[in-house]
Amino acid sequence: MLSNARRLERPVVVHVLTHKGRGYRLAEDDPTRFHGISPFSIVDGSVEENARRSYSEVFADIVTRIARENPRVVGVTAAMAEGTGLAAMREEFPARVFDVGIAEDHAVTFAAGLALAGMRPVVAVYSTFLQRAVDQVVHDVAIPRRPVVFAVDRAGLVSGDGETHQGVFDLALLRPVPGLAVIAPAGAVEMEAAFRWAFEADGPTAIRYPKAFCAPECAELAAPFEPGRGVFARYHQGEVLIVAVGALLLEALRAAHQLGLRGISTDVYNLRFVHPIDEDYLASVLSLYGTVVTVEEGIRHGGAGETIARTAAERGISLSLACLGTPDRFLAQATRDELLARCGLDAASIALAAEDLACGRRPHLVRGPSALTAGEPRG
Repeated sequence: MLSNARRLERPVVVHVLTHKGRGYRLAEDDPTRFHGISPFSIVDGSVEENARRSYSEVFADIVTRIARENPRVVGVTAAMAEGTGLAAMREEFPARVFDVGIAEDHAVTFAAGLALAGMRPVVAVYSTFLQRAVDQVVHDVAIPRRPVVFAVDRAGLVSGDGETHQGVFDLALLRPVPGLAVIAPAGAVEMEAAFRWAFEADGPTAIRYPKAFCAPECAELAAPFEPGRGVFARYHQGEVLIVAVGALLLEALRAAHQLGLRGISTDVYNLRFVHPIDEDYLASVLSLYGTVVTVEEGIRHGGAGETIARTAAERGISLSLACLGTPDRFLAQATRDELLARCGLDAASIALAAEDLACGRRPHLVRGPSALTAGEPRG
């Protein structure tokens, strides 16, 4: 067919019917499962089970429970019901989950229409694919304040898929949008609280979480939600503060432990709300410390760290501040742990950046962190 098409001196469309998994029976029988699969046994297709739950699995449970409680809750997906976890809700409520195909821009506008009709839609979408619909988020959802909830999966560093799937731009794209709340939960308990808050809100909300297993819970994450405010996950009136965004809280806590072993008392603040931020409250937190390190799983330009630096500078708070995030380049395929280390966002790198600042040294920049300074360093 291709040889014939080549000989024709006019435009030709060759329509090919593909058979996914061709040549491997297990994949032929279940192509969706084998679309993106962890290492598996080639004999029977079995995958080693992990006792921990992923953020996507937690979302699936949460949204299904909320849908049972509120018949107005509906789901919208752009051909990613299985990947995002929305398939669990669809199994129980098939008439309340809408798959619009690979058309994220239409998914957002469609959800805005559902909200206008009195429904409470949740758009489950990967961070990298939400980029296709930023215009619709602004014009169809944010400006008319439609109460649409965005479940932004694969936000942050994504293992296995390479440059095209890194979800590192959503914070910089969504944070400037007026009236759009952006929340980064740090665990399963906080994630459920975030979604329940979002479904009761009178405007749009984006909740971002990574392709990762949920971190162990700490009691502080059960504290009630206050718009624009976070919560301390570790507080000992230390000399250093680490401000963590979302799932990086675990790396921040590990870094604080490492610093404690080196004699540097360190507190950890879980930001929760990336937008809006209660800047007066944030300033009261920052003013307690001489050294602050912010860590976020997203591009530094336009990220939460810049807002924290500006807040400190505008209020004349004198401190040494390092803003850590992903570098200004596209990131190649690697495991999540490897990506965290390359970007300077693993516990060891965070601890090193904090120690450098606390001891008056120039921040260590080999693997990606950068520093912003507000005022003169103390000490």
